[in-house]
Amino acid sequence: MVDQGRYLEAIPVLTEIVATKPCPAVALFWMGHCCYLTGGPGQEALDYYASAERYGYCARQVNLYRGIVLAESERYSEALEAFRTAQRSGDERETKVPAKPYVEQLERILAGRASPTDFYFPPPHLPHLNGTWLEEASVPQSQQFMIDCLPALRKLFGNIGKSPIRLLDVGTATGAGANVIATLYAGSILGYSVKVDAIDLIRRYRAYARRAFPRVNYLCGDLFRLPETDQWDITVCSHTIEHLADPTPLIEECQRRAAYYALFYAPFEEKQLIPGHWKSVDEEFVLGLNPLWWEIGESPGWKHPHDEISRTVLFVLRGKARVNR
Repeated sequence: MVDQGRYLEAIPVLTEIVATKPCPAVALFWMGHCCYLTGGPGQEALDYYASAERYGYCARQVNLYRGIVLAESERYSEALEAFRTAQRSGDERETKVPAKPYVEQLERILAGRASPTDFYFPPPHLPHLNGTWLEEASVPQSQQFMIDCLPALRKLFGNIGKSPIRLLDVGTATGAGANVIATLYAGSILGYSVKVDAIDLIRRYRAYARRAFPRVNYLCGDLFRLPETDQWDITVCSHTIEHLADPTPLIEECQRRAAYYALFYAPFEEKQLIPGHWKSVDEEFVLGLNPLWWEIGESPGWKHPHDEISRTVLFVLRGKARVNR
């Protein structure tokens, strides 16, 4: 389950192993990993890593992940010590991930010489998702996806007909897509001003986003656990629902948080699901949601590595929040 990215599903299985095995070092480590990757409390993940180390799990691996959680929590001095401990703990070939780049990043941060990218820490289990990938792949792709949504958003803004419009970008990752809207609609030169909030479940991009995209109010947390009064005029959820086996609860929550509209954008009719995608969004699924409108298109940001045709679908649902209209 962990290898497949099914972290929430793995947690109850790992919990049972921890409760029943006499030396559950591996399970404790992966519990920390799953907690970290599902937006759980940072201290809870750290406690699991500490327990795994006490039971004999690889100290170098534990300190790499401990350093990541501390860095993402902006506890930079503690993170630096964890990464330095990882450097001193055994052979780097055991984990295939060198600690030195993390140490150098933190030294730049603590010396006040850091760029925004230095505040992004590549996950040890996915080292190829580094700073170069962030700025040359992830950020441009997110920007392109929001550009794809702009014609629909302009129509919706006109229908709402007030200013400022409150928008929430759900599953924002770096916040780069949200920043497209925040920049274009910082003032009312395009007809409306838009106040942009963005939320993601995990902390990985938060420190980077807040420095790279200061116009976006970047939130880190679970949309389902926000106060009931937290509502927006429009919610946007781009290239997120395909990452869920059953995206219906998230779709309904986006509607419940939106006073006017909830807009969704995703790959359409993916034949061979790529790693990390668990739902192929097809016509039957979209029509079952009773959209106000939907459209199929193509995007330079989405090219399937195997399917002959790469298409996208954008659909708009009616918002269900009425309190703050």
